[in-house]
Amino acid sequence: MGERIRLSEAKKGCKYRIVHIMPEINNYDRIREMGFAEGSEIIPLYRSISGEPTAYFIWDTVIGLRREESEKIFILPQYSLSEEGS
Repeated sequence: MGERIRLSEAKKGCKYRIVHIMPEINNYDRIREMGFAEGSEIIPLYRSISGEPTAYFIWDTVIGLRREESEKIFILPQYSLSEEGS
């Protein structure tokens, strides 16, 4: 599988599983209500031209997070979308 990394370090188009959210994250309750919870699958889609926010696909929804927030979410790699059918 791989080692735990920060969501901010995730590669575009790869699937990850959230394993930890630091309680110090801004708007912790709001983040959890949007579906960011341990065990959720997440896929980074793209970054805006300025570099933030980054759009993530989670629970059939696209949500933007700033780097400040994504640095406090830890993930494990699952697989690349191109590997899914192999």
